[in-house]
Amino acid sequence: MAKPISLQYLAGFFDGEGCITSEKKKRGRRVPTLRINVFQKYPEVLKEFKRRFGGQIREAGKGQRVGHGFRWYAATVKAYYTLHALLPFLHVKSKQAIVGMKLASRSMANARHKPISSKEVNLRERLAWRLKRLKRL
Repeated sequence: MAKPISLQYLAGFFDGEGCITSEKKKRGRRVPTLRINVFQKYPEVLKEFKRRFGGQIREAGKGQRVGHGFRWYAATVKAYYTLHALLPFLHVKSKQAIVGMKLASRSMANARHKPISSKEVNLRERLAWRLKRLKRL
């Protein structure tokens, strides 16, 4: 029987192997939203991410420089709740997680898909830019 995987372990795994990023979804115009993912050669830990937080696991990397493996990913709402759960245990990606959660919360506040103002788009663009900057530190 396999040992249970703790939230602290998942946070450490995410700190080392995870990625917090924004992607632009088209909703009348291209608007940044949150996306998180973890790439790994073996899917066992990724299955635990999916079991706890939802999201998807896909084969990835065929023919790319990273090699063959699997990618777990989640967007917006599931990404927000994943980061919220992992945040107390993150070290390397804690600032990125906070900014990512702010970006996701902006999208979640507009869950009814109302038209998005230029001001809101600019705010999300700034959050996406901050997230990108934090990855370079």
